[in-house]
Amino acid sequence: DVYKRQAGTQVMANFINGGAVNLFHAGVNRFKTTSTGAVVTGILTATSMEPSKINLGDNERISVGLSSDLSIYHDGNHSRIVDSGTGHLFIHGSNTQFLNAAGSETIAKFTENGPCELRHNNDIKFATTNAGAKVTGDLEITGVLTYEDVTNVAVSYTHLRAHETSLHL
Repeated sequence: DVYKRQAGTQVMANFINGGAVNLFHAGVNRFKTTSTGAVVTGILTATSMEPSKINLGDNERISVGLSSDLSIYHDGNHSRIVDSGTGHLFIHGSNTQFLNAAGSETIAKFTENGPCELRHNNDIKFATTNAGAKVTGDLEITGVLTYEDVTNVAVSYTHLRAHETSLHL
């Protein structure tokens, strides 16, 4: 075994014959190699020749939690965010949007204290409002439509299908 010491007795590095390497900072082991890789104690800051990029291969995961409860990875076909632990997956944001792969169309948009919008081909088709919800385009209902207030119902019979013989209000 080889030890590199700072002036005095503090160990800076420990090279174990045929095995691990340990690197110390202020007497604390911050980096050590193992038979399966390396262990970092503290914060790891990664930089590369390509700025702001950490490269992982297919099925190599960024995992968080003692049991790897949250994983982000690409499986070769699909990109995945997997929450497999207890509790819920919370996404926080005052203006949260889901975009298509090109980033050119909004699929869904959720605004704090405002509307929640679902879109088709970048056109808003369903949106919540302060009074309820608004549907743009046709609304197809399979099953029974039940509601309490029938005083303000406007129905267009032109869109009833041939097999729909009645509308119950």
